[in-house]
Amino acid sequence: MSSANKLLHAYGPSLSAAVVCSATIVWQLISNPTDRLRKDIAGVKKELKKDIAHVEMELKGDITGMEKELKKDIAHVEMELKGGITGMEKELKGDIT
Repeated sequence: MSSANKLLHAYGPSLSAAVVCSATIVWQLISNPTDRLRKDIAGVKKELKKDIAHVEMELKGDITGMEKELKKDIAHVEMELKGGITGMEKELKGDIT
């Protein structure tokens, strides 16, 4: 009988229990960090999605504000142009009469 067989025969149940325990410990060491990393990555993804949504909302608000300002500026320029045209018309009517 080989030495491995003698050991297995003499200490079989103890060795198999030790192998199972060792395998379980090794598996936990390998799998738990992976699970933790997956959870960390998932958490980071959630935070990034929240940050992106927040930035998008701020940008939409900024764009809306800019649109309002541009509309006001356009309205102001239109009023000035209308006033200028009206003034020119009055001057021309005065020159004609």
